[in-house]
Amino acid sequence: MGEYFDLSLIYKKNSLTSKKLKKVLLEEFALSEGENKTKYFSNKKVLITSLSDNQIDFDELCISLENQEFTESSFELELGRITNFVNRLFERVEELEFVLCSYELNGYLLSDIKRLKDFDEDFLNNFPLYYKRQSRQAYAKPVFNKSAQEIIKS
Repeated sequence: MGEYFDLSLIYKKNSLTSKKLKKVLLEEFALSEGENKTKYFSNKKVLITSLSDNQIDFDELCISLENQEFTESSFELELGRITNFVNRLFERVEELEFVLCSYELNGYLLSDIKRLKDFDEDFLNNFPLYYKRQSRQAYAKPVFNKSAQEIIKS
């Protein structure tokens, strides 16, 4: 089992949004809950997990990419692929607010957050890479924080 790069899709708690996200993942990328492989991510193993907690006001759909590597030479290409993926989700699912990315730190970082309004810049800067919806029409630009976690391998 390799290391996983996690993309946590964060949205206001709503079962319709969960269904909509799952439908988009299936239609656009042939991804469903559980273990998958898809051409979009170079046939890497992709795990999709729904996480919901009645104590918080948001839900998380976690997409974990096995052996996702970023090197200096591949960083732009790999970041572009992930950014395109994220923007297709933002385009189709208006309720999606954030996509938070790290190597297996998301669960730990999210464990103390209970409300969507707690996703401020200080909190978001704990992630090495994140996307935040700016408006309903605009595409999200990646925010890269080298100091949060080293994701570019030499």
